[in-house]
Parts: sequence; structure tokens; C-alpha cells
Amino acid sequence: MAWFRREQARRGGNGEHGPRFPVARMAAALGSLLLGAVVLIGGRAAAAPQATIVRCDPATVVGPLGGTVNVDIYVEDVVNLWAADVRIAFDETVVQVVDADPAPNATGIQIQPLDTFLSPDFTVRKGVYELDGQTIIWYATTQVNDPSNPKQPATGSGPLAKITFQALQAGQFTLPIIYQKIVSRDGIQIPATAQGCSITFVDADSGGVTFVPFTARN
Repeated sequence: MAWFRREQARRGGNGEHGPRFPVARMAAALGSLLLGAVVLIGGRAAAAPQATIVRCDPATVVGPLGGTVNVDIYVEDVVNLWAADVRIAFDETVVQVVDADPAPNATGIQIQPLDTFLSPDFTVRKGVYELDGQTIIWYATTQVNDPSNPKQPATGSGPLAKITFQALQAGQFTLPIIYQKIVSRDGIQIPATAQGCSITFVDADSGGVTFVPFTARN
């Protein structure tokens, strides 16, 4: 019995719960390890997803006076896109939209819907309009869930429509996106920011300028 007490005292235990200090040190080390793992995993889980952007593509384009340039309405880093409503303002006294559908029975000036990213199954606006005293390009479309041809929401990045511009005078012009609303299949709005673009038309016949086409993508 005396030997047991001496051995117990040497090991620092109490005979009922075993050695205290080694267990305490082990628990502290294990706690630190778990805390580090939680911080690491939590940091990964809390990483913010890419912000969705509704923008022009390219962001900057240069063309010759008298020529044309193409700009797409573009959605970047979106998840479960089902419908979109985008409006772009422009000054029709300095730049004009080339009609994508010049057929005699077509009304107004049209832009070209694209189907490589979002299927334009039901398009309610796709051209140039006057709204509240302002000339705008308005594109509004949605996918339609046809049971015979089921559709999936669009995820990722891609163009919605193509606009062809022709300048009426040389200079640099901005095309601000004045309104955008994109929604998921269940009608919930997808948060997004808007980024307009810039077009420059150069008079290549003025002052011996040699024109070199240029575009700058985001």
C-alpha cells in the first residue's frame, strides 16, 4: 500500500482518474488542433462567391467612322439565371443602332438575341425604345420550360444579345446600363452590379490617321 502511494505520487495521479497532467496537456494540444481545423475549414466555407456582373462585352471598343462595331449584353458569374431585363442608354444623335432585322414587316430597330448561354424563348423587348424621354436599348427575355424540351437555368458567363453600332460622328461615347434585373427560375432576383462600356469612333481620313481596330475585354 505504501508502495502504491509512492508510485501514485511519483506519477501525479489520484488513483481514480489516472495521470492528470499528461491528459491535460494532450487535451490542450487536441483543442488547439481542432480550433485550427475549424478556422481553416470555416475560412474556406466563408469564401465569398464571385459577384455577378451585367455588363457590355467588350468593355472598350474602337472602330472607324463610317464603320460598325459589335457589343454584346453579357452576364458574368451568374448561378441559375432564367430571365433578364437590361436597358442601356445612348445618344442617338452621335451613334445609331444598326437594325438586326430589316425585314419590311419588322417594326422598329431590333437587336440580335443570342442563344448560346440563355435561351430567348419568350422575348418581350429586343430593340431601341423611347422611355421617359430617353433613348434606350431594351432587352428583356426569359426561358420557357417546355415539357417536351426541358430547359436548365444558365450558370456561368455568357452573352444575351448582340448590338451593332454605327457612328454619326467621331469621338468617344459611353453606354451606361441604366437598369438591370436578372432572376432565377423561381422568380427571385439575383443580386448583380452593372458595368457600362465605351465606344470610340476614329476619323481615319482626318490628318492622315491610320486606323487599327481595338477592343478591350473585362
